[in-house]
Amino acid sequence: MSGAGEVPPLPASQVQRKVRQYEAFVNDVLKEDLKRAQKRKAELQQEIHEYEQLELNCKQVLEVRRQRVEGGGAAPKRGDRDATLPAVAHRLCCAGRMPAADAPGGPGR
Repeated sequence: MSGAGEVPPLPASQVQRKVRQYEAFVNDVLKEDLKRAQKRKAELQQEIHEYEQLELNCKQVLEVRRQRVEGGGAAPKRGDRDATLPAVAHRLCCAGRMPAADAPGGPGR
């Protein structure tokens, strides 16, 4: 006896057709989405690794600078923005991309 909210069972041929539709969806759509997501994940992990290396390099530059100052070099002025990690990172990051002021096409053309 069927209740009011029950769905009648599907014939075997319809069940097989539905199974094939789901298999096609998994193979054609979801597997391709997974491949793209895995590729993007690998790209992001590589980018994170590069930023971590940049951070390490910046810290090393700042440590060398600190040691030079402590060893008798010129001390940075209070509030010297060039001594901050973001400032060093910016200089390192942009140094290879920005033309020098006296270079053709540079800011001082």
